[in-house]
Amino acid sequence: MRYLAGSLLHSLTIPALSTLLLAGCTSAGPSAADGDENGDAVGGAHDALTPEQCTYFDPGGTVQICHHTGSATKPYTILRISDQACINAHSAHDGDYITSTDPSSPLYDPTCNGQGCLPAGAPCDATLPCCDGLLCQNGTCTDPCASAPCQNGGACAATESGYTCTCAPGWTGTNCETNIDECAPSPCVHGTCNDQVNGYTCTCAPGWTGANCETPVCVPTTCAAQGATCGSIADGCGETLDCGSCGSGFTCESGTCQPMAPACPCDGMPGWGPPAPPVRCVNYSGSMGPGSLYYYLKSDSGPEGPWVNFAVNHPQLGPRPDQCGYTSMANTVTAMPLTSQAQADACVQSFLSFAGSCP
Repeated sequence: MRYLAGSLLHSLTIPALSTLLLAGCTSAGPSAADGDENGDAVGGAHDALTPEQCTYFDPGGTVQICHHTGSATKPYTILRISDQACINAHSAHDGDYITSTDPSSPLYDPTCNGQGCLPAGAPCDATLPCCDGLLCQNGTCTDPCASAPCQNGGACAATESGYTCTCAPGWTGTNCETNIDECAPSPCVHGTCNDQVNGYTCTCAPGWTGANCETPVCVPTTCAAQGATCGSIADGCGETLDCGSCGSGFTCESGTCQPMAPACPCDGMPGWGPPAPPVRCVNYSGSMGPGSLYYYLKSDSGPEGPWVNFAVNHPQLGPRPDQCGYTSMANTVTAMPLTSQAQADACVQSFLSFAGSCP
């Protein structure tokens, strides 16, 4: 696309202007008196514009330029001329360059101070710089990022020598064309590494787990290995094993099924249990008949308390009954016979559960 150079700022007709330009632009270039003390043009140290620029910037057949006059008081003036006049008279004149008085144009330089720039696609040389982000390549102002050279999400930025790519995570290379091998440092301790974009996964060997296959797999124990046939036990890996339940007549004790002992008949007796404190356990061995064992949990404030009596067979009196019972504050005794050794053992355990121990 070509750019309109600007509005007509000179009142001369094209023929008269061409004659003036041809007459005034035949010198090889300005002297030191024409510009600054170093011989540079006032609008900036510009070389001559090119015939290609004259042709490129003539959408209406005319070109607008900053013409180097050689005057110390007005070193530059804006001329609007035909492209042919531009080629014939100004492409060989040192200091002349393309300009525009249109503020929207990148060539905008209404006072010929050299602040304009050449847009993308324009012929370029040393007369004006290419606009920001453009490079003068093969005689044309070119955007090095226009072809999107940066692959895989990379960001392109123009440089003095071309462009550079800022790659997305996981990519490298001049154009971000290479996937970084995250498996290169061999992160999988006991397994195979699978490279991905900006990451990796590990396929662990049997017996290993963890992100990097660094942790031995926990092998849980079993109920059988622990000798458990009932209840719940820890599996050694943070979980719980259910080892089942016991059948009728059995209870689960420490992971195994044990026969259930008969209940003590006195368990349901009113008053069976510890009396009002303070209490003490007394062993009245032999006091309830020859050869008997009598355990009494006695209240210090009276006769109240539970008791268990184990009779021993007397040579003359014969077998004696085992009993459990309760003595009230009124010294009334309530007793229940114990009909088996298992029942007697159950009453002993029941009595000791609140007696603690007896002498």
